[in-house]
Amino acid sequence: MQIERWLNAAQKERGWTDNTWNRYYELLNTVFNRAIKWKTSGVSRMAVNPMAAIEKKTGTKKKFETRVEEPTEQALIAACDHLNRPQHRPHSRLLTWETVNTLRERVAAGEQQSKLAAEYGISRGLCCQIIKGEIWNPSKYRTGTKGDEMRRRLYAAFDLGLRHGEIVKVQLKHVDFKPIKVAIEGEVREVLAIALPPAVTKGGKTTGEIEYVYAGTERLKLELAKRRFALKRKPEAYVFGTEAGASVKTFKRMWRELFKLAGLDYGRAKGLTWHTIRHEFISRNIENTGDPVVTQRLARHKDGRTTQGYIHARESRVMAAVVRLNQ
Repeated sequence: MQIERWLNAAQKERGWTDNTWNRYYELLNTVFNRAIKWKTSGVSRMAVNPMAAIEKKTGTKKKFETRVEEPTEQALIAACDHLNRPQHRPHSRLLTWETVNTLRERVAAGEQQSKLAAEYGISRGLCCQIIKGEIWNPSKYRTGTKGDEMRRRLYAAFDLGLRHGEIVKVQLKHVDFKPIKVAIEGEVREVLAIALPPAVTKGGKTTGEIEYVYAGTERLKLELAKRRFALKRKPEAYVFGTEAGASVKTFKRMWRELFKLAGLDYGRAKGLTWHTIRHEFISRNIENTGDPVVTQRLARHKDGRTTQGYIHARESRVMAAVVRLNQ
């Protein structure tokens, strides 16, 4: 009963990360089943699994039907520029730009820094740095690279179909910069293969096999070439990590801010999250190829039924089909 009450409580009362009811149910069910198998001095740590008495909810999983079509994609890419904002902006409970400017004017007029520091409740050293322009000085702010990093991750999601957890683990050594030549309508195009080790991918952890994704868009190939040049002699560097090639565990906060800057009403309950872009990748592939087998391979799904769940029709095509009923 205590477990069931905890499951049904609000997220802030649980004290854990916000997740679906069924996700917590499955996790607890797994833990308790293990506890029954584990033994201490020949005695199981738990006699029964309490989750067996709690009825599992059905139909609570939100389906991702939202399409991230080209105008929305462009809005997300454009919003990346806003993330390249100046870093090290001053933040203080005691000072504002108005008080800092006043402080500088009073020192320029001849007042002693020590006296003003005491008046404003700051240290003499801080006051001296302000007067010298070492801090609270826009000309010394460095422009960040968060937007550039997120733009690359958007390309990885839209053009490769990579999951969030896969994007952050791709290293320079995984990219084969010897292009695959592909003839399309009389033109020769180049494709770069990226080999994802089993430990990186969702399917690889089960099969133990390497999975491949392919960079065929010009924008992504250009970004990969830039990273190769910037991170030369660093095969262990992370392609979609920081600008310097360091790894990042997650960029959840950044994608949420990016969606907000792009004017998107996101959220799991609304069916629009970062993972929706993977749905878009798969939906576009079936549109472009009309081949479910090719789409399944690019999606890296073992079961075609899983791929089918990722395919969503464009609203414009649905409405066009309705209108054609007149014919």
